[in-house]
Amino acid sequence: MEDLTYRNGLFAQTLLGNLLEHARINGGKTAFSFYGGPDAPEATLDFAGLEQRVARMTAALSRRGFQGRPVMLVYPAGIEFAVSFLAAMAAGCIAVPSPAGDWTTRKRSLPRLLHIAGDCTPAAAIGPAKTLGGLDFGQTVPHVLAHEDLMAEDPGDFSLADVAAALDPHADAYLQYSSGSTLRPKAVRLTHANLQACNRTTAEVLDYGPDSIVVSWMPHYHDYALTQGVALPIALGASCHFMAPGTFLRRPMLWLQLISQTRATHAGGPNFSWAYTAERLRPGEEDGLDLSSWICGHSAAEPIRREVVERFLERFAPCGLRPETMRSAYGMAETVAVVTGGYLAGPRAFQRIPELNGRGPEFANCGRSDAQMTLLIVDPEIRVSIARTGSRATW
Repeated sequence: MEDLTYRNGLFAQTLLGNLLEHARINGGKTAFSFYGGPDAPEATLDFAGLEQRVARMTAALSRRGFQGRPVMLVYPAGIEFAVSFLAAMAAGCIAVPSPAGDWTTRKRSLPRLLHIAGDCTPAAAIGPAKTLGGLDFGQTVPHVLAHEDLMAEDPGDFSLADVAAALDPHADAYLQYSSGSTLRPKAVRLTHANLQACNRTTAEVLDYGPDSIVVSWMPHYHDYALTQGVALPIALGASCHFMAPGTFLRRPMLWLQLISQTRATHAGGPNFSWAYTAERLRPGEEDGLDLSSWICGHSAAEPIRREVVERFLERFAPCGLRPETMRSAYGMAETVAVVTGGYLAGPRAFQRIPELNGRGPEFANCGRSDAQMTLLIVDPEIRVSIARTGSRATW
């Protein structure tokens, strides 16, 4: 199918508008699938089915009167998070992607979850009954709604197309909380237009298109995974195959096997995940692995190390991995996610600061942005662009 929306550089004003377009033109195409592991059945949802589920949940949320108020989305990894994310925004709520965790990560994710609940003062929290049943929000969250109950309600004559036509692209769509790796998580308030602008930038600098096939194991509530694993595939009409973070951590080779099986074009993660996968490779695990379809393996969210990139390439070049597949990406929650993208192969991929005479650390080349984004490097003391001061400091 030729996606004229993308080819003409015209994303819809809202992500919901793109969903309706792809459901109409190519409804039978896989939107999302969830891989639970070698012994678990794979769950799959096409664009027509995604539209139907989003419409049903949007109808249920619209009756609650949560418009303009935060609604926490407390979901484990899986397809239903994507449904709730779209439905909450369509219903005029401010979606708040939140960590649910599983038995392996609940102890670490619970403090973050409770911090978010106290910080955003949500109207409600929604998620699977099994997930919500083990949580106690106290008086912080006035309504706790099970995903299954919302989906069981009769939508009546509800029209998702009418809702999409009425959405204000400059209205608040969701709150993106920072990772909290150095400070307590902080919220960035983002509009529908902000999200679509990021989708355009990401598609441009990392070579995404309607025929892209994405594999993602990263936490869906993180800006990196939310945009590249959920929002961008919907915007472009591409397909994404999910894997839970815990599945990746237990057997990282399953990530590469899923890339091979689905003929994925795009998959990535932070620096540690590339090192971890190469280190955990067992003899014979790479047999039959074909990574020749992989055109963009983006590394972001952590400092990128040359030795990690080179080690990964060395281990998996015999499986068809090409040097030009390895990419860098730089982004931040304040810009939704991606700001720039570059290549991690070639003579300028890693460089040292000239003033340190080659003694300082190497920095990865973060590449370029697109023509619609203005980038400034600012002196943090006087808050003026270095183009005017000659300073080498960055902000």
